[in-house]
Amino acid sequence: SLLSLLTYQRNMIWQSRISLWKDAVKKSPQLLRPHVKLGVAYLDAKMFDEALHEFDEALKINPYHQKVLINKQITRRAKAKAHIIRSLQYKKEGKFPEAFEEMLKARRLGINVPPSYLNELQERISHP
Repeated sequence: SLLSLLTYQRNMIWQSRISLWKDAVKKSPQLLRPHVKLGVAYLDAKMFDEALHEFDEALKINPYHQKVLINKQITRRAKAKAHIIRSLQYKKEGKFPEAFEEMLKARRLGINVPPSYLNELQERISHP
């Protein structure tokens, strides 16, 4: 029956926080709260680019919203930390160009990367 189909479709939306808030953003893109909640859900899932996008959308609605600004900074730091971890893993595996690139990504996100670490990677890339 139609009611069963509609119930099934709603259950699919409520399956995860991401699907729930994606649906809310789709239905009410002009509202701040769905963007913020979706951004936080993405952050919790370590989907940093998606989280940053939602926080940017929220800031278009209210550019001075403190919680959104803080969440955006937390997301940028978490994303940078993921790059640092990957860099260290690549270095351990002897993949120096990849390690260097990951550390540059962290640096672009505002993390102060010690020049000595980058110099060491560059040296290992130049003289394998």
